[in-house]
Amino acid sequence: MKLSLVVAPVVMLAVLALPLSPALAAPGPACLATPLPSGPGGNPSFSMDVQDVDDRMHVTLWRQRCQDSQDSVLLLRVTPTSTAPLLCGNRWYLDQDGSRFFATFYSAITEPTGTGTAFCDRIPGPVTVIVDSAGVAGGAEGTFEIDDAFTRHHGRRHRL
Repeated sequence: MKLSLVVAPVVMLAVLALPLSPALAAPGPACLATPLPSGPGGNPSFSMDVQDVDDRMHVTLWRQRCQDSQDSVLLLRVTPTSTAPLLCGNRWYLDQDGSRFFATFYSAITEPTGTGTAFCDRIPGPVTVIVDSAGVAGGAEGTFEIDDAFTRHHGRRHRL
């Protein structure tokens, strides 16, 4: 039996756990100011350069406490380093506790579900998006816990 591994360049970004918050409900619209923050402020963050074919961008990822509760959200600030790169969650994954989760990006939090319309677009300038998990992509079944440590991947889907 022959196993083949199809892998595009994959970049990983480890994120430190912050102090745990109480059981998280979906954050409401008052969680974050509008527009979304343009940087992590004093929050721990991780930055790196990402390239996907001709699309290049500099990304910074951090956890942001809601301004109206102890809940947290993940934010990703993306600055294009090529002309209008494509930013879509379907190329990003969150790995945690043996599970790989699909990522989804949102441009705002709306009622009642705690998420807004998914963001997938070419970006001519810097943009901040909310990062959320969108179901298990592989590995063990589980639920993504925003306050636990995780690894972020960007790249083509893997196939064994």
